[in-house]
Amino acid sequence: MQWTHIFVFGAGMLLWTLAEYCIHRFVFHGGSKWHAAKQHIQHHRDVASFATLRERLKSAAQVLPVLLILAALVMGWTHALALSLGFTSMYLVYSRFHENAHRIAPQTAYGKWCRKVHFSHHFHTPQLNHGVTCPWWDMVFGTYAPETQIQVPERQAMDWLIDPTTGEVYEEYQSDYAIKRKRNARKIAA
Repeated sequence: MQWTHIFVFGAGMLLWTLAEYCIHRFVFHGGSKWHAAKQHIQHHRDVASFATLRERLKSAAQVLPVLLILAALVMGWTHALALSLGFTSMYLVYSRFHENAHRIAPQTAYGKWCRKVHFSHHFHTPQLNHGVTCPWWDMVFGTYAPETQIQVPERQAMDWLIDPTTGEVYEEYQSDYAIKRKRNARKIAA
């Protein structure tokens, strides 16, 4: 294997991060009637709702040949294959990373930052912070908006965020997150 193949594979991974940003911003939040855009709307309504593995693989299978052929026209088949495999690999990383952001506690400082940016998008500013694995594209395109503390609606609170014994945000996350509770509709005005 040549170093150029590794470089082109890495370029394919980077290309996915740009595609992730563009798809999220312009397709999912751009009023598209595409099936994946509808799934994305459902994900905003219910943060535990994700496309199935079959749907993800189907999407990858539709994009990979097109990317491979277009890249081959520009750089030849071996580099096109490396680029396409890097792109697809990063798509699979993104897919797992996104689900993990909702399902498990962050393990690294980068994961903690990405989650905070992503949940700011979910719960505060859906027109901003489109990058899931790579928030830096938001910085490049002017759609990055850091939040000091994310107000998470109680019904959408992630399990890793809430201490089940107290029902409150774990102490280690309290500077970044708070639970936005529904007001008690039964309260009678004095």
